[in-house]
Amino acid sequence: MVAALAAGAAEKFVIALPNGYEMSRERSGAAVISKRRGKVVVPGPIKAYTVVREVVVGQLDVPEPKGAKAEDSSAAAGADGGRPGAGGAPPGGGGKPAPAADKPPANPVFARPPPSPNGRYFVLDTKTGEVGKDLFLPEWEERLKKFDITTAPELAEPILPK
Repeated sequence: MVAALAAGAAEKFVIALPNGYEMSRERSGAAVISKRRGKVVVPGPIKAYTVVREVVVGQLDVPEPKGAKAEDSSAAAGADGGRPGAGGAPPGGGGKPAPAADKPPANPVFARPPPSPNGRYFVLDTKTGEVGKDLFLPEWEERLKKFDITTAPELAEPILPK
């Protein structure tokens, strides 16, 4: 009886994917994709994913290169140097509420960040087993076109217990 309980405690939670693939967490906590509890075909950690027909696409959780965030923040400041009131808007926003893009989402589970040029991506064709991993954004978008996916789909974080 104790052995049966111990065996049940080792049961993993999985997200079923098309054609016998599944997403689960490794002991390290990283989300990975494997073929029916067998060989891992997309090593983690998987940051976000979606399923389009029989294709699983997503972004890997890899650190951004050093200096990438500094470049992004300086580009966001633009030519006006980030001064309040620059660009024809009154200082302090003129009493208007901040644009929706500046507000955090009501439910962060459904927050879907846009594709990052510094991110690493994967494409898994569950019908053939062909997988492309560790792809840069242009490579990823090119592979999506092979499956008639013309725009990058919105990705969501895997919801798996830790």
